[in-house]
Amino acid sequence: NDFNDSPTVMISVAKTATMVQQLRTNVAQMVQLVRKQYESLPAKRVVVVMDGVHDPTDGKGTVPPGYTAGFCKALSSPALPMVKDTVLANLATVNAGLQAEALAQGALFVDLQAAFQGHGVNSGASCWIDKDCVHPTNPGHDLIRRKVWLALTGTEY
Repeated sequence: NDFNDSPTVMISVAKTATMVQQLRTNVAQMVQLVRKQYESLPAKRVVVVMDGVHDPTDGKGTVPPGYTAGFCKALSSPALPMVKDTVLANLATVNAGLQAEALAQGALFVDLQAAFQGHGVNSGASCWIDKDCVHPTNPGHDLIRRKVWLALTGTEY
């Protein structure tokens, strides 16, 4: 939400970098709090799974007509296609920061950007993202479940 909810962060390399630093700090604190709370219990081990942020436009920087709710409203701005390369690069920065923090925390990382590629709002019947351009549909939730299972077990189902 720190990225998606702020168009000024989405289009600013400097603001994205600052947001990613704060995001990493926040994530590190959350992981440490959860571990402190639960790893002190007998025979408990905390396994943290983190995921990245998907691009609902599949790299197009546009949304089709009818996608006007929530985050789609920001993405449907006529100005977005002019800065889409910056937005996509900033999204990659966010995901790199999340992945780096997952590694730093000994957490597992699920790359939802790669997983959802080809299933964004511009993919027609293959779309696994809701009309708000953020939340997954049932097939999208299934994809996330399968990717987390793969990260936890090393096997697909």
